[in-house]
Amino acid sequence: RSPAAHDSELASALDSLGRVYLGTQRLDSSEEVLLEAMAIREQMALRNPQNPDMESIAAPYSLCQLYIAAAKHQAASLACQEALAYYESYAATIPTCADYAERTRHLIANLDARQPAPPDSTFTDEEREITMLLTEGFSQREIARKLHLTSHDVSRRVHAIREKVVVLSGSDDLVSDIAQKYKLTRREADMLRYLLKNAGNDIISAELYLSDETVRIHIRNLLRKLSIERRQDVTAWVESYQNRE
Repeated sequence: RSPAAHDSELASALDSLGRVYLGTQRLDSSEEVLLEAMAIREQMALRNPQNPDMESIAAPYSLCQLYIAAAKHQAASLACQEALAYYESYAATIPTCADYAERTRHLIANLDARQPAPPDSTFTDEEREITMLLTEGFSQREIARKLHLTSHDVSRRVHAIREKVVVLSGSDDLVSDIAQKYKLTRREADMLRYLLKNAGNDIISAELYLSDETVRIHIRNLLRKLSIERRQDVTAWVESYQNRE
């Protein structure tokens, strides 16, 4: 049996074990084996970057689920962004990766609703309280009971919080238009904004709490979707886009 086959079998077994531990709430054990599975997968990816290991393809998603279950919000956000970038890089040719990319997007959407609102006067005291309860893991139904609100009221306020966060994030009409037309993900649109400011990967990584590798993957996917060869050409491409429109 080849070393690649052995690694694939081992990573798959560790992923399965990690999910068993997760299902029984043995979160520390789950994290240990899932991180080991991810380390093996990274070594396999270095040897064969064009073909992902399908036997352990669920491992990145399992790690996201683990950190969410453990209420490790920053770790969960980072894991989800890395998983999404990984799955999206193969989604066009591998249906399983496309499926996991969509599942990961749902995890990210739920995570976004649980993040604390910025300490800004734009948010009401009630919206801040709801956001903090979401961060602590309360469901919208539990929040409604705790704050003596209807479920509809809580849902409406959560929607308002999300809308305000989008506004505060600096989203602009031009990038939003490009993102919609070229089907960019939220992170790819973020990369476009940073590249237009000539920001380096280190700045992007630090401000978005992403690893360097995740930033590189998002930028590579962005350039591919816009048919741009080099990141230095992004500004000229956007100017050309404006003139065309």
